[in-house]
Amino acid sequence: MEENITIGSGNSSDDLTTQSYNTQSSSVGTGVSSFNVPDDSYTRYRTMVKADWQPAARLKVGFTVTDDLLQAKGKKTEHGTEYANTIDFTDKRLTARLTTRYTTSTLSSGSLSGFGSNGHISYSPDRSLDNSVSYSYGNINDRDGSKYSSFTLRQSTNYFLYTDYGISRRILELNQGVEYEGQSYSTGLRRTTKSLIGGFRYYPISRLFLAGRAKYSLLTYEPETNATQSIYNATIGINFNLIQATLDYSLGRQNGNGNRLERRFEANLKKVF
Repeated sequence: MEENITIGSGNSSDDLTTQSYNTQSSSVGTGVSSFNVPDDSYTRYRTMVKADWQPAARLKVGFTVTDDLLQAKGKKTEHGTEYANTIDFTDKRLTARLTTRYTTSTLSSGSLSGFGSNGHISYSPDRSLDNSVSYSYGNINDRDGSKYSSFTLRQSTNYFLYTDYGISRRILELNQGVEYEGQSYSTGLRRTTKSLIGGFRYYPISRLFLAGRAKYSLLTYEPETNATQSIYNATIGINFNLIQATLDYSLGRQNGNGNRLERRFEANLKKVF
């Protein structure tokens, strides 16, 4: 159990910022709710109770309840509570984590609630292959009665090739990915993005690499219009112990919902002293 009590006294001004005001900018939740920074004296009570249970050697379950109370001079009391649950599984080849949160807040401008969940699974049978799948979901009931929900799903596979002579080193990486992102609003607006990703990184010598990446996306804006988006990247880089440098060229094109064409050159240099 952990409890923090913060007491602030005085009035704020445009050219005066104190540490106590900075700590006031966030409250419980994952961005679903947040207290406004008080402009006068205030007292804040934040209490967290956490319990962990390990029923098996590789399995761990956690429960957390966080309560946040803000009392500011001349304003209504603001209160937020979050209930969170985590499940972790770790093995030599497989790791998995699931997190679920439910948040309720009563603010001076109204009440809101939110539910969120995210998970990640990674599987690596050996050093040559890596697979992962992750998702996130969020649902918010806002103060004005409107609702918003979002869902994201990502899958990626990476294949690594090593030399079988001399000192073993990585000479090739192949990358594949699929992504889905969707948002929906109570007003009827829906947005979705479906993407397919492919890429590689080749090491002709240990200190030099060549890389390429392509991403194709289908964008849907309901009930408005649809669009397609293509992004291509090419990179050359060197990597030494005390200096790293890359030169990157990117080309992006969008057709529909406002046609766009973008090109970008980027050079990066990092020196370690």
